[in-house]
Amino acid sequence: MVDEKFSKQQSKKQRTDKAPQALRSRWGKFAMDVNNLERQLSSRGDAMAFAFIEGAIVKAVRNGDWVLLDEINLASSDTLESLADLLDTANPSILLTEAGNVERIEAHPDFRIFAAMNPATDTGKKDLPMGIRSRFTELYVESPDRDMKSLQTIVETYLAGYNLNDTRVASDVTRLYFEIQTLAAQNRLVDGADQKPHFSLRTLT
Repeated sequence: MVDEKFSKQQSKKQRTDKAPQALRSRWGKFAMDVNNLERQLSSRGDAMAFAFIEGAIVKAVRNGDWVLLDEINLASSDTLESLADLLDTANPSILLTEAGNVERIEAHPDFRIFAAMNPATDTGKKDLPMGIRSRFTELYVESPDRDMKSLQTIVETYLAGYNLNDTRVASDVTRLYFEIQTLAAQNRLVDGADQKPHFSLRTLT
């Protein structure tokens, strides 16, 4: 029994000795890291140390950068609540409660915050709370796929990457898209679930 245990240890040592030097040094470093971590944890008991790292918005607030929040209406209520003080036109600031600070960070004079969203009528979208929405200057931009000329410009720009210089291709695609939209609006097209299909620029691309 002792001889068998001894032979297993010997074979294990031989396999370790045959391992490449680079692999052995990596395992050695890993063992040292584990030992260091164990010592740190045992000296602190149950206490764990965390470091707060400032994110992109906090850096922008400090440096006076511009921030664009896309699809802001899909943000959680907690996120929107933490942004509320930044939308104060008189004195925009932010309080980093996560960092344990009690001091507010005053926004740099050049700091600007923009937001974009699709209307709540879109599939899977929700409206922005009025408390947040009222703090923005609102601009409504009509979808460019309602106008034939604007749509053809988009199609031409998109197809330019495929070296299709024939303007007839872009014209045909544009007219096809408009025809499909018209048929869908007249309830003459249905999808696989026998429902009215929804077409957008995403569908077109």
